[in-house]
Amino acid sequence: EMLDDVGLFDEDFFLYFEETDLCRRARAVGWQVWTVPECQVHHEGAVVTGLDDLSRPRESYWFESRSRYFRKHEGWSGLLLANLAWLTGSVGFRARQLLSPRSSPNPPRLLRDFLRHSWG
Repeated sequence: EMLDDVGLFDEDFFLYFEETDLCRRARAVGWQVWTVPECQVHHEGAVVTGLDDLSRPRESYWFESRSRYFRKHEGWSGLLLANLAWLTGSVGFRARQLLSPRSSPNPPRLLRDFLRHSWG
């Protein structure tokens, strides 16, 4: 019934953010979206895409799906604000790393790839 009201997954998302989009659309027409902390699911996270391998750069489609999500729901200004918030957090994180050196939990070239793929 919910899918009849909302529609199926948006096929313009290649991977990532399509479930977030579906939940947001469901909520917008009155469906409840719940988080159930007691529920346990074993998910072979990112096995197909390798996104959990922090030694590899993040794939461009992750950034593109993220951009699509913000443009779709918040418009260009929302995407710009989300990107500025991400950049602010990233700069703060890098400054903190300079003060307290640790290995980075981020994949290589994350900032460069973000700047390259997150604007359209």
